[in-house]
This record gives sequence, C-alpha cells and structure tokens, in this order.
Amino acid sequence: MSDNHIIGALELDKVISYVRSLQKETGGFGATRRLPATIEDTFHGVAIFKFLAEQFSRPEQLAGCRDDALLHKFIAGLWPGDTLDLKSVYQLFATAADLHAPLDPVPVRKLAAQRLKQRPSLPTFYHAGLILGKACAPLLEEQLGPNWPQRLFPARHTCEEMMMGLTIIRAGGGPGAALPGNDLAAWFQECQTADGGFGFLPGTTSFIENSHFCLQALRLLDSQPRDLSGAVSFISGCQTLRGGFGRRGRAAPFLDATYHAMASLAILSEPL
Repeated sequence: MSDNHIIGALELDKVISYVRSLQKETGGFGATRRLPATIEDTFHGVAIFKFLAEQFSRPEQLAGCRDDALLHKFIAGLWPGDTLDLKSVYQLFATAADLHAPLDPVPVRKLAAQRLKQRPSLPTFYHAGLILGKACAPLLEEQLGPNWPQRLFPARHTCEEMMMGLTIIRAGGGPGAALPGNDLAAWFQECQTADGGFGFLPGTTSFIENSHFCLQALRLLDSQPRDLSGAVSFISGCQTLRGGFGRRGRAAPFLDATYHAMASLAILSEPL
C-alpha cells in the first residue's frame, strides 16, 4: 500500500504533539500527563518517533531525542536493567539503540541469557530472542530440547502468543518447516474482522494491539492482510482529536495504543 494513502489517513502533527506532551522533566515519557516517566512509555515514545522518521519522512523528532541529554541520562540511569523485568530490559535495550546511546550492550545480553534460563516462559523466550538474536537458539535447545520450535506454541494461543513464537523461531534461526499448521498466514488473516481490525483469535473483537501483532506476524511470513484498506481504515479510525490513538474507535488515547497504531501503519507502508 502506498505511503501517500496511509499518510493521508493520519494527522501526523497531532501525533507528534500528543507524544511530546507526555515527555517529562526527567527526559523520559509517561503514559499520561500526570504519571511519571517509565521505560515502557519511553520506549513507546521514542519508537513512535523512529517510525515517523523511517516510514513517514518526519526525522526531526527522533533527531531531537538523540540530542536530548536528559533523555540519555534517563536511559543510562536504568542501564543495564538488573532491577527490571525482561520485557522492560528489552525496551531499555531497544530504546538505547534507537537513540544511538553509547552504552555497553554486553551486560544486557548476559542478563537476557540468565533470565531465559531462570524463568522459562514464552514471553521470556520472546524478549530474550529480541535481545540475543541467533545466540538464543542454543539456550532454547537447552531449555526445550532439539525440537524447541514446535514446543513454543501453547495448545490454546492468541495472536500475540503466535507472533511471539514465530518471532523467536525467526530470531533463533529455527527451521520454517517447524511452524505449526499448514498455513500459518491464513490463521492470522482470519483474525481480521469486518471492521478491518484484528482480534485475539479468529472471530473475536478487534483491538489496535492485535492489529499490530497480526500484521507483524504476517510480515514475518511474507504475507499481508486480506483487506489492506480495511486495516488502514480501522487503525486511522482509532486516532482521537488529541492526536493519540485508542484501542478502538472512540476510545480514550494512550501512549501504548498509539505505539501499536504507528507500528502497524509502518508495517503496512513497507513493500513486501
């Protein structure tokens, strides 16, 4: 889908204004104007500006973040994330990379490998895989055995869990043949609803985060939604007058929902 079609469905200046309104005096970003900065919200804020720079030709906000001494200090003060859960460690790691922060990644990678062994679970494997890349494969084999790709998926799964499993296999270099089912892309496509968004499972209510998870998975599978225009319409319909996005149309805006919306549109703007 063309960038012009996607950009025409958005009000980018309002997105920028909304996200900037959530930056705190500490340099980081908070979920609302009243809440303090957290690494999760800072990850969302910086990632949104990265999407705007790389997919929507609006580089000035990301450049400003990279020059923001207080923002760098906020990230450095949490490094390498010993006191954080692994999801937050990944968000710290990714934000530092987006900011081009001069921080040593080795302690974060060691922490991810340690957590993978200590607290085995699908979310742990997922965030460790995002940090470690192919280096996570021998650790997964140690935890789950030589057929670790098949053992990642729970018996009853949501689109987020399926996306996590698929991402781990891709990150760890697992064989594509090990993926469950004959047509995984079709399963994600069937999660799309009549309003253009995606549900937790086929036949369930659509939300903005599920749209992101399904679109991300479809991109990993070199596929796309059956209704591209409907997907764009659902996402753009979640934008509020304040510029941020809600989980659905007419819902209150939140920074995490805005992140999922911009991530979804960035995926749709990239050619297969």
